[in-house]
Amino acid sequence: MQSSRGLDLGKWSVLILVPIILWGFYWYIGFDQTIVKYMLFITAVLLLLFNLSPLFKAFSKKKSYERIVAIIVGLIVFSFLMAWLYWGQNPVLTFRAAAAQFSILYFFLLKRYKVDFDNLNTIITIFAIIYVVLWFFALAAAPMVLFGNLDEIQDDRGFFRILQLNSIDTLCLFYFLCLVRFGDKKNSNRILWIILAIASYIIVFLSLSRNLFFSISIVTVVYLLIYNRKSFVVFAIVLGLGGYGLISSNEIVSSLFSMTKEQIEEKSEGNLRLVEYTQFTKLYPFHVGTVLFGNGEPHVASSYGVREERLKDNLGFNRSDAGYVHVIVSYGLVMLVVFISLFIKVIKQKVEKEHLYYKLFIYMILIVNVLASVFFSYMISFVICLYALELERNRQFHYNRITALEEQ
Repeated sequence: MQSSRGLDLGKWSVLILVPIILWGFYWYIGFDQTIVKYMLFITAVLLLLFNLSPLFKAFSKKKSYERIVAIIVGLIVFSFLMAWLYWGQNPVLTFRAAAAQFSILYFFLLKRYKVDFDNLNTIITIFAIIYVVLWFFALAAAPMVLFGNLDEIQDDRGFFRILQLNSIDTLCLFYFLCLVRFGDKKNSNRILWIILAIASYIIVFLSLSRNLFFSISIVTVVYLLIYNRKSFVVFAIVLGLGGYGLISSNEIVSSLFSMTKEQIEEKSEGNLRLVEYTQFTKLYPFHVGTVLFGNGEPHVASSYGVREERLKDNLGFNRSDAGYVHVIVSYGLVMLVVFISLFIKVIKQKVEKEHLYYKLFIYMILIVNVLASVFFSYMISFVICLYALELERNRQFHYNRITALEEQ
C-alpha cells in the first residue's frame, strides 16, 4: 500500500477539482452558470472517455465493487436509448440531464492514482472543511442566496435552511469517520475526534433536513449499541436527566417536530412522498423496455421534460423526492436489483473496525434514499466508500491467500 505522500500535486489537483466541477462549483451565484454547466458536461465526457478501457475490463472482475460500478455506468448510458426510443428525447439532452451522475466514474480515478486509506481520509476531510466554510458564508449572507437559484433563503423551520449547497454528504462521511475514530480506545486523540463528531452532527442537524438527520441518527444509535455501549448508556442517562426536555424545548427542534406532526395528521401526500410511491406505476405507460431499464432522465427542453414538469405542477409528483422511485422510473428494475445486490454485498462484507465508517455511510444512504434521491447526488462520497471497501476486499483476499500458502 503506497504512502500518503505517493500522490503528486497534479494528482491531488485532479482529485479535488473534478468533484468540485461535477458539483457545479457549488452553484455559486457569482459564476456564469452557462460556463459552469459546460465545464460539468465536458468533465463528464472526459471521465467517460478516459475510463472506457477500465470500464470494459471491470465487467470481467467478478465479486468486485468495480464491476458493480461499471454496470451502473452502463445502465445510465443505456437509459439514453430508452428516453429516445420511448419518449423521443434527444440523447444529448438526456446526457445533459444526467451528466452529474457520471461522478460515479470518480471510482476509477481513485483506482488510477492508487489512492490509499490515508489519502482517502485527507480527501474526505478537505471536502468536509470546504463544505463547512461555504455553509458559514451562506448562513452569514442569509436570506440572500450565495449558492443555488432560490429567490431567498427561508427560515420557516426556526433557522435559515441552506438548501442548494452541494456536498453535505462529505460532511456526513467525515462525521462517521470521527465517530469511529472516537470509538477506538487506542486512539490518543479521542477528545478531538468526539469534538469534531459533535460539531459535524450539529451542522448536519442545522441543515434542517429531517430525513438526513433522522437517518444519520439511526445509524449512530445502532453503531453505539453494537460497538460503544458505554457512550450509548451515557447518552441515554443525559437524556433521562433532562437532556431530552432541553433539546425538545429548543425553537428549531420544536419547529421540526410540529411540522412533522402536522404533516402526518393532515396526511400531506407531498411531504410524505405518498404521491411518488403510489402513483408512479400509473403515470408512465407500461413497456417491457422501460420497466426493465427505465425511461431515462427528462430534460425541460424536450416534450418528455415538459410532461415531467406538468406532473410536478398538477399532481405534485417529483421522482427526485423518492429515491427508489427515481431509480425505477429513470433506470428500471434492473438498476434497482443492482443497488439491492450492492447493499447486500456491503452488509455481508467484514471490514477492519478502523474502516467501519465507510459501511456506516452506505447504511445511511440506504435509509435517506427512501424519502430523497441521494444515490446520485451523494455519489462522490458513495464511490469513495465503495473504493475503500474494494481496498479492504483486496487486502483480505491477499491475506487469506498468504495464510493458505503458509498452512500448506
